[in-house]
Order: sequence, then C-alpha cells, then structure tokens
Amino acid sequence: FLAFGYSFSIKMIIRQFMPTILGTNWFVTTYLIFYTIHPYINRVIHSISQREHLCINLVLFVFYCIGALIKGSLLYFNKLLGFIVLYSFVAYMKKYMKTFTESKKANTGLLAISIVRLLLMILLTNAMGIYIPFLRNRVTLWCKFWNPVIIAIAISAFNLSSAKVYSNKTVNYLSSISLLVLCFHANPLVLL
Repeated sequence: FLAFGYSFSIKMIIRQFMPTILGTNWFVTTYLIFYTIHPYINRVIHSISQREHLCINLVLFVFYCIGALIKGSLLYFNKLLGFIVLYSFVAYMKKYMKTFTESKKANTGLLAISIVRLLLMILLTNAMGIYIPFLRNRVTLWCKFWNPVIIAIAISAFNLSSAKVYSNKTVNYLSSISLLVLCFHANPLVLL
C-alpha cells in the first residue's frame, strides 16, 4: 500500500498488524480472552454441587438474559460475560442433562418452538409498534444473543448437530483457515 502512494498513521499501521487484539474482530478477541480463563471456570464448575450450579445459572439467567432483554443498560453486560453465562448453561446441560442433550425429539421440539416464538416476538412487536411508540424500534432488542429464545435455538441446534459426526475434507480445510481469512477480510487497510 505504501508503494502505491498511500500514507498511513502509525496508529493505522499498528491496527493493521493486530486487528484481533485491537477489537477489529470483537468476537475473536472475546473468544481468545475467554479461552484463557475457561480452565478456571471449569475448576469452579467441577467443585460445586449440582444444586449450586443450578442456582448460579438461575441467577445468571434472571439477571443477564431476562434482565438484559428487558433493560439492556440495567446491568453491566459485555460479550465476555455473555460467553461465561452461556458456557455455564451448556456445562450444566452436559454434566446433568445428558438425556436431554442426546434426545433428537426433545431438541427438535425445542428448536421448532423457539423459532416460532422468536418469529412471533418479532411480528407482534412490529404490529404493536404501529400503535405504541415505545415499541417502534424494539425488534432489534429481540435479536441479541442473550435473548433466552435465541439461546434455546442455539443450544437445541448445537445438540442436534453434535449428535452426528461430520467429516468433509474441504470444509475442514476451509474452517482451518477461516481465522486467517477473517483477519485479512477485517483488516483496516483492505477495507480502504
């Protein structure tokens, strides 16, 4: 880029070389931070009882799923905290709800019901937004990843897809380079 006459600030050059660390790819940055702390979360999960884990999940669910859905600014919420909440939910299910996670019928039912619920939430909010000014711009609120309905969709879809082992050399190769592609795609210099 410099050879073609572009000039860049030092800040832009540093951002170009570290897009993941500097938040260009928020998801990857959050995942890398979560990846470093998840062994400690696992220690906590393995050291508490089923009842304690359930209580923790209920508190997290009420505050950070229901509470964040009703009023996002009510509690401090960020993507890392969201990852921790979801990780705790999934850990509980994998540890104590094996029959549910392995049940194709239960997960198909949950997936279908959750998709219908999400569509109804969106349609009803749009319809009521015509008459109630407060609801006019609230549809995007339902499309956050802490929405309990979206969590149910994700968990049931994951349980259904993990029941079968998939193997495809092309997909495996493309997924192995996806982080590299993402870093180039979201590179500030490429986006000019």
